[in-house]
Amino acid sequence: MKAKKIIAIIVTHNRLDMLKRCIDSVKKQLYRVSKIVIVDNNSTDGTKDYLKRISRNLKSIKAIFNKENAGVAKAINIGLDSIKNEKWDLVWITDDDNIANKNALLELVKKYKKNTILGPILIDHKNNKKLSIPVYDIRNPKKIYTRTKEIKKKEFIEYLTPFNFTLVPREVIYRNLLDEKYFIYGEEYDLITRLLLQGCKLLTIPKSETYCLNQKKLYKIKIFKKHFFFPDVKPGRLYYFLRNQIMLNIKFKAAIERSKNKDLIKNYYYIYKYNYTFFLIASSVFFILAIIKIHKNRSLTYFPDILRAIIDANLFYIKSRVLKIHT
Repeated sequence: MKAKKIIAIIVTHNRLDMLKRCIDSVKKQLYRVSKIVIVDNNSTDGTKDYLKRISRNLKSIKAIFNKENAGVAKAINIGLDSIKNEKWDLVWITDDDNIANKNALLELVKKYKKNTILGPILIDHKNNKKLSIPVYDIRNPKKIYTRTKEIKKKEFIEYLTPFNFTLVPREVIYRNLLDEKYFIYGEEYDLITRLLLQGCKLLTIPKSETYCLNQKKLYKIKIFKKHFFFPDVKPGRLYYFLRNQIMLNIKFKAAIERSKNKDLIKNYYYIYKYNYTFFLIASSVFFILAIIKIHKNRSLTYFPDILRAIIDANLFYIKSRVLKIHT
């Protein structure tokens, strides 16, 4: 296979120490990237000065400075726009709180095929026996990988969680620029859904290892006799987490039902298994119960987020029906 020219994009915001380690891990890859583009979402911790300095000294590093925290989706789009007139084949996209083993990119490139999007396993930096994010097997929906040792036995798994060193072909990413309305929690699943509807392959490659330096607590809770994973989301951010799930259901449910890949997509993300009305009620109840179970006395501080999310999701639904989009 002809050597592929690859550009890395890193999105950062106020995590300078982690960013330095992330950049260093990209520079040390056995399969070299031709350029590293860092998009700074208006950091105030010295990141700007650091990026200005290294981008002056190294031609292979390009720094872009947003005037506000534009969110992950917009930052990635800005990074992609900055390199659209350059020649390259694949883009390697990550947040700033991840680092990659030196052969991580090489192992992804080995598995590259047309219309295939590839990602590594993401391991908890403080406990390398545990995956930072569970990996689901969409060919076997009951199978969930949470331990490093078990997943390493597999050559690949049909599943992907962007954007943790995700490798995407040029023609695919420019055909599917990120939807900026999500801000956080949702742009990755929006992209995944569009790719699956187009028939793209999404693969996690266990030989490609990366590490999360900023491991979020993941609660395993039992509701209605079933176990669920629920992230430790701060007040204010829970609004996006719930609203965006409901918006995804509204945006894609009809298209998925018409797709020949509908069963596969529903296995990928449970929110597409239900119609809007049922999912709105069920997800709202689930979030309330989850917050009460996890945060107990602090749970009331999250309720304004839930109410706002329900109101805004309903407005999005009404707009969709009036304009006859997403049908």
